[in-house]
Amino acid sequence: MDIRNNDLGDLAREVMARHGIDPTTVPPRPAFNLADHLTEQAEATLAMLLPPRFRKADADLPQVREWVRRYLANPADCPGLLLLGPVGTGKSHAAFGALRRVVLESARRCRRMTYTVTSHPDFNAAMRPQPDDQHLRALADFQTVDLLVFDDLGAGKSSDWTEDTLYRLIDTRWANQLPTIATTNLDAQTLRDVVDERVVSRLSTSMQIGLKGTDRRRGVDQ
Repeated sequence: MDIRNNDLGDLAREVMARHGIDPTTVPPRPAFNLADHLTEQAEATLAMLLPPRFRKADADLPQVREWVRRYLANPADCPGLLLLGPVGTGKSHAAFGALRRVVLESARRCRRMTYTVTSHPDFNAAMRPQPDDQHLRALADFQTVDLLVFDDLGAGKSSDWTEDTLYRLIDTRWANQLPTIATTNLDAQTLRDVVDERVVSRLSTSMQIGLKGTDRRRGVDQ
């Protein structure tokens, strides 16, 4: 059959009729929804990126939800978020909850964004000089993602090299108005004793939220 001048719709109906298929019973193909597609992608990426314990974390605190609102309104005009408090008061949960809210809501609004998470000890490990300069590429990635979660600030071992790379990270993100969500077990004064004063100065422009209470992990099966 020469179909070059044939109507393909008619041809499809003819083929379906030949096979006993009623075209009216074939369900229509669902329309592609970009927001749903991006949200599914975001859920999958977060599931791979976040530790299992925090994969369902949410921004439960009103102050954290306010920060999320400001970020979604205008990331370039949003300060960083600094969560301070003793061990086990929920700082990591709040940080990952804020990240999840921002990422998923951005996806629902069809906004693409880059993000990643690290901790101070993991950051120091990633910054160990490598012959192939992988540490420099890792630093560039941390410096340029739209949103970075930096957990346990002050928990990494300090040396001239680690202090320099931490300063380069925080300074670059601050200068380029790329918000960072940071958590620390240290109060402001102790933090100054542990990390470079220039780092503390730049973090002081963040929205600061102090968490109080006892260690929630005690008595919980880890």
